[in-house]
Amino acid sequence: MDYEMAIIQRLQAEVDYIKFFYGKAAEYGFDESIKRWWVYVEDFELPAGWKQTFTPILVTTSQYYPSDPPDGFFLSNELCDIYDRKPSHYFEEKSAHNSLSHKNWAWYCIHPDWNPGYDIRDGDSIAKYLTLIHLTLSEAIR
Repeated sequence: MDYEMAIIQRLQAEVDYIKFFYGKAAEYGFDESIKRWWVYVEDFELPAGWKQTFTPILVTTSQYYPSDPPDGFFLSNELCDIYDRKPSHYFEEKSAHNSLSHKNWAWYCIHPDWNPGYDIRDGDSIAKYLTLIHLTLSEAIR
C-alpha cells in the first residue's frame, strides 16, 4: 500500500472516531496550497470562559502523519475570552505559522509530546489531540 493511501485510511478512521466519540461533524482532506493534510471539526465546544461557545477547528499535518504530529491548529479568528482578551500563542495575522489568515483562520500553537500508535485508540492521534486542544484552551483562560 502506498503512503498516500495509508494516510487516507488513517484520517478516515480518525474522522469516524471523532464523529462517534465527540458526536461532531468532521471531515478530512488535502490542501494543495499549503501542502498539508487536514481534519476539520465544524463545531468544537469551547471551555467556559470564552466569549464564543463553539469554534470550527482545522488541524493540519504533514504527509508523514501519524509519525509527524500536528504542531498547532487553526480556529476562529475572532477568539476572545469573556473580557475580550485574546489568548497567547494565538495569531490572527498572516505569519509563518498562519498561512490561512486569508481564509479567516487564526493559528494556535500547541506542540505536543507525540507517541502515535498503529491503532488510533492506542497512541496519539488527531482525535486525541482535540482533547489536548480543549485542555489548553481551558488553561489559557485561567
